Amino acid sequence: MNNKFVVPDANIFAKLLYSETDSCEARMFFKVCAITNTKLLVPELFKYEIAQIARYYKQSLIKTLDIYEAHEQSILKVLAPDRETWLLAEEIAQKGHIKSGFPSIYDSIYHATAIKLNTVFLTADKKHHAKTQHYGHIKLLEDWESIFTDV
Repeated sequence: MNNKFVVPDANIFAKLLYSETDSCEARMFFKVCAITNTKLLVPELFKYEIAQIARYYKQSLIKTLDIYEAHEQSILKVLAPDRETWLLAEEIAQKGHIKSGFPSIYDSIYHATAIKLNTVFLTADKKHHAKTQHYGHIKLLEDWESIFTDV
């Protein structure tokens, strides 16, 4: 896999905005990305998702945009998914079960982006991970270090 790029879920970035039990892990991940010049590639909806998360947790949108823009000036790149990526995201989102639910199209577009770029989708969403890990190209935040150590 291409470890010079990682596709982080918005829920990972959001941990820079408010404190959760695994926020330290997220901060370390971003720090290592900056040190190793690992680019973060995200679909266009990323900015909207982090803005929504900031509003939900009553965080300042100015602070959120400042952190976003600082990352965008260094290691963050926003991508417009192509048709093939969207169709793969649709396929991923349709794999689930009526009782346990289906992956969201939002998470699926991140995952499809990672698959198309032959890299890793890093998420803290254990439900998405459980439903889609058979596609590969996905790691949970708690395993972020393996992105930099797996050969």
